[in-house]
Amino acid sequence: MSDLLYHEPIVIHLWSHVKFFEWTVIRLSLLVLIIVKLAIKDNEALMVRKMCVKERSIIRLSPLLSLCFPFAFPLLFPCFSLAFSSKVIADYEEDFIRLFGEDDLGIVKACFRSVANYVGSPSKNSSVVPAPTTPVHHKINKVFSRLEQWKLLFRSEQRGVSPEQSHRYLPKRYLFDTGILRHYREAAVPSIGLIDSIGAELRKPLGGIVENQVAIELARKTAELNGWKKSPSGMEIDFILRVADMFVPIECKATTSIKKTHLKGILSYLKMYNQKKGLVISLAPYKRIDLPDGIEIVNIPLYMAEFMDKM
Repeated sequence: MSDLLYHEPIVIHLWSHVKFFEWTVIRLSLLVLIIVKLAIKDNEALMVRKMCVKERSIIRLSPLLSLCFPFAFPLLFPCFSLAFSSKVIADYEEDFIRLFGEDDLGIVKACFRSVANYVGSPSKNSSVVPAPTTPVHHKINKVFSRLEQWKLLFRSEQRGVSPEQSHRYLPKRYLFDTGILRHYREAAVPSIGLIDSIGAELRKPLGGIVENQVAIELARKTAELNGWKKSPSGMEIDFILRVADMFVPIECKATTSIKKTHLKGILSYLKMYNQKKGLVISLAPYKRIDLPDGIEIVNIPLYMAEFMDKM
């Protein structure tokens, strides 16, 4: 599950260009590839993996293969995905050296690592460089601003009950690609599984991964991302989506089943502003929850996040 989640950008990018009736073709391609994979002898499978590592030119094929087999490709041939993400990051770093200079490359890379490690939490300059001096603060702000202009990072302002409160809250930031986010997060730790990870503390980062993917989808639908906080230490809403005259609160949850406790923040927002609809985006199956006073909450599986404004 976690591997599918981490490679969600590949899936979503493909789904943004196909219609519902084409999903059958995608599922069939997954089935065919799995059958082929199972049919390969052990020594042949080993040969394929060695080729992935040794032949750098094979990296050029990975985007095409990913598009043809969006679900199965990263899972069955992870060496392709790792090599491709490394190549993408290396290419970006070459561009950053030309734009920022080699001296500031460390700050640029630290900005990416900071966003990846703290995704879903307020973005602080001190998470980029501990105790930054004033000149370093200026450099970090400059780098963040550039990366946001280039859409490599998405900035989400956190709004409060009053404008004064909003002014005090730090923004959140998200990476443009969840696969790249995985590359930075897994530098020293193995992949995190929703089901097979034992401790709750180990599963906690998956919530930020879900939130990052939803931010990517929202960035295609609106020019500005916004979250909401009831108070500095109180309930918060991950995103607010405006649809016509409605303001729809969205909560992101890395869970396979929705409980009442997951709805507290949404219900608080709906009652405060007299709105009638909220969304939860999670790993649980699609479900509509009808509540008193005409309130409706819809749980949307993460793979359907693209259609959140149509639910």
